[in-house]
Amino acid sequence: PENNSTLFELQLFKLFPPQCDGKEAYNQLSGYSQSARITKRQTTIVDTVIVLDGSGSVPRCDFSKAKEALKHLVDTLNQPRFDSKYAAVTFSSTATVNFKFLPYSSAASQITAISYPGGMTNTQAGLREAKNLFDDPISGKSSRRVSYFISFYYLFS
Repeated sequence: PENNSTLFELQLFKLFPPQCDGKEAYNQLSGYSQSARITKRQTTIVDTVIVLDGSGSVPRCDFSKAKEALKHLVDTLNQPRFDSKYAAVTFSSTATVNFKFLPYSSAASQITAISYPGGMTNTQAGLREAKNLFDDPISGKSSRRVSYFISFYYLFS
C-alpha cells in the first residue's frame, strides 16, 4: 500500500466488500441480527458509545456533517425490541464525555448540541474515555456493547 489511507481502505474493503449492503454492514458492526428470532416480549439491551474526532484536522463543516450522520445512525438504530442507550465522546487535544448512556430520544437531541472542540488529535484519550464509560458499573450495564469511532484523519492524510 502506498500510504495509510490506502491501507485503511484495503482493510475496510476486506470487512465490507462492494456487494455488502448497508444493513449487512450494520449487522456486522453492531452485532445486531435482523433475522434473529426474538419473541414479542424479549428485548435486547445494547449500550453504544460514539467516539467522534473533533480535532483541528477535521474542518468544522465536516464535523457538523458527522453529527448529522450520527443522528441518522441513532435514528436507524432505534428499533423495536432493542433497548439501546447511547453515549458520546469527542476528542481533540483532550477527550470530553458529551453524554452518558441516554435513551434514543435524549441522545438524538444531545448529538446536535455537541460543540466543535478543535485542537490537536489525541485519539487515545477518546478511546480511553469510551472504555471508561463501558467499565463504569453505573453506566454501561448491558452485555452487548458497541462503539463507533468516527475520524476523518485517513480521508485527508
